[in-house]
Amino acid sequence: MFWAQLTVSMMHDAEGKPTAIIGMIEDISERKRIEEGLRNSERTLRTLTDANPESLMLLDAEGLS
Repeated sequence: MFWAQLTVSMMHDAEGKPTAIIGMIEDISERKRIEEGLRNSERTLRTLTDANPESLMLLDAEGLS
């Protein structure tokens, strides 16, 4: 089993009658894994900041907030 995104389109003839259905399944398991990792990181950061009674300032590698 894996995470997937399904896209389906119906083809029509010149009179507008359905003639075929085209479907595509895209494996999005990696995207879901990355999203879950991001949610976990956000949860950890929120827990740390909520538990800290002091003020916090977050800076990037260049010292900018």
